[in-house]
Amino acid sequence: MQDYPLLVRHIAERAATVFPGREIVSQTKDDVERSTYGQVVDRARRIVAAAAGISTEDAAQAFDAAGRDVKTAIVMLRSGASREEAQERLRAASGRIREALS
Repeated sequence: MQDYPLLVRHIAERAATVFPGREIVSQTKDDVERSTYGQVVDRARRIVAAAAGISTEDAAQAFDAAGRDVKTAIVMLRSGASREEAQERLRAASGRIREALS
């Protein structure tokens, strides 16, 4: 039995930990996009940093403290809420960050 639900986010986290240099290939409308699992995690950290107006180092810590969930990290940083409070706010707001912060 698993300790957590099987979500794409959890699969990606595991892949980034075990295979950070492994390439991900995505077909877009016009072209093929290539990145690695490590780049995807780095992109998520940069999104948290930009949304919260903090350094990427601080965003990396918040991202990890939020269980590597971008929305939870942003709500935690912008509102000062704990991880559990931020998750509850997001649930109540149907996953919308703006509503979770109001």
